[in-house]
This record gives sequence, C-alpha cells and structure tokens, in this order.
Amino acid sequence: MKQKYGKSSGILVIIHGGAGPQDPSSEGIDRANKALARIAKEAIVMVAAGIPLTRVASFCLQKLEHDPQFNAGIGSALQSDGVARLSASLMNGEKQNFSAVIGATAIPYPSLLVEALQSRRAKVLTYPGTELLARELNVTIHSNITENRSKR
Repeated sequence: MKQKYGKSSGILVIIHGGAGPQDPSSEGIDRANKALARIAKEAIVMVAAGIPLTRVASFCLQKLEHDPQFNAGIGSALQSDGVARLSASLMNGEKQNFSAVIGATAIPYPSLLVEALQSRRAKVLTYPGTELLARELNVTIHSNITENRSKR
C-alpha cells in the first residue's frame, strides 16, 4: 500500500483472528499470523479481480471459521453448557445493508448465512431460524466441537 500526503491508495485488507489463537505459545501465534497473512493475500487477489466486497468479506470469514486455531466456526469456544454458539455479521457500508446470525449451533459457517441474508428482508436470525436457513441453503449442519476444545 502506498501513502501519498497522508492518503492511502491501493487495496487494504484488515483481518483479525479474535482475541488470540488457541495456542498462545510463540509458535501458535506465528502459525496464526501466517494463516491471517495467507487469507489477506487471497482477499487482495479477489478484490483486484473485481469480486464484490461482501463476497470477499464472507470468504475471509469462512477461512477463519474453517481453521480451528481461531475462535470461529469449527473449534469455537464452548459455553458453560458445552455448546458452541456462533455469531457472524456482515455490513455493506455503501448500501447500508447489515445482516447477522446470533447463537447458531451446529453450523460451522455462519458467514454463509449472513451473506445470504444480505439479499433478504429478514436481516438478523437466531435459532431456530439459523438452522432453517442453513437447511434451505444446503449448508452442512454438524457439531463444531473439536477434540481440543472438548478437552479444554
């Protein structure tokens, strides 16, 4: 990214992996940072190719949800009752269009749901609406609990 007189030009992708990786060792942090860098590089290529930004954002979320070292999707932290309840949101600032999923269980990719909600009247869903939409979209429904999270 080039800076010119305090103004930026070029593509900037900012991704965060939550409060920290499940493995807080220096090796775990290094793995998490490398994963974030890979996702950002893929996102930059997508933006440069003209892919809609909400699709790019959803792609980045799905990558985080698929990687159990982050507290998103597969491998999410469990609540006191042993259930992983996932939330995700997506905002298209240009269109002022917000969508969200709150407390989804057994859905490893809530980002797929929030992306679909961008074009619907209902913009925010919780259970059982999350599961109904997942079934409608043929999103796989299964446990997000990994062996590592279960042990912790």
